[in-house]
Amino acid sequence: MRRPAASYRLGVVLALLAMLSGTAASISSKFAALQADKWGFMAISYSFSSCAAWIMRRREWEEVAPEPQWTAWGIGLCMGGLNLVGFYLLLQALETGPLSVIAPLTGLHFIIAIILSGVVYRERLKPRSVVGIFLAAAAVLLMKK
Repeated sequence: MRRPAASYRLGVVLALLAMLSGTAASISSKFAALQADKWGFMAISYSFSSCAAWIMRRREWEEVAPEPQWTAWGIGLCMGGLNLVGFYLLLQALETGPLSVIAPLTGLHFIIAIILSGVVYRERLKPRSVVGIFLAAAAVLLMKK
């Protein structure tokens, strides 16, 4: 078991690496939106993601359940379709708008998730969370030209 301080440091390092990866993805998506075929870029991007997921999933799936997980397949296909549409719309937005506005705006997806958690799962929003949501939205609005 890790000490709390070591876990905290590891969490911060992993979050920073995720931030750098997200930054690289946003910038490469902007280049692709302006200079490449969107569907080709999406196909290559999804191919890498699919291969990585398939390699990692292979061991876990066989250990957990030998038969196919139809629920996982159904949810995965629905989410994949929604993600495909969302990725295309993101590339369209990046083609027409500035990265400095589009990236933070799409990063606000957590706000919708928080609101839906209250509606779907009946989770209570704390006043501090509501203030945080408004401040995050205000930050994006203040960044626009």
